[in-house]
Amino acid sequence: MTQVLLDNLPILDAAQIEELRDLDEGVGVILANIVDVFVNHTEGQVAALGELLQNENWDLAKIGAIAHDMCSGAGSVGARRLAQLCHHIQADARTGDTRFMMDCLTRIRAEFSIVRAAVAEVV
Repeated sequence: MTQVLLDNLPILDAAQIEELRDLDEGVGVILANIVDVFVNHTEGQVAALGELLQNENWDLAKIGAIAHDMCSGAGSVGARRLAQLCHHIQADARTGDTRFMMDCLTRIRAEFSIVRAAVAEVV
């Protein structure tokens, strides 16, 4: 995945955020709850992925499962760049291509920090 492709994606998909905000007619309580769950869950998932990638014997099934979970969570709040990075690790875990996983994890950590700040602004 090249940086150029990621740069073409928004940090947050505004349409997705508006869909979530409209769930309670613009009050924003549901959006705030979804964002809170996403941030807390993703923090744990990033840490778990980091722990798995620090081990000498990578469990690709677990790495792929965590990446899939993170991809779904990111997609649910419209964090398209983060979702794409997670999808990349998931696909690599499926094929056994581990060459870029550590680099991708570094990028996921950085992107999650950006996303966390962005979702804090919309709730």
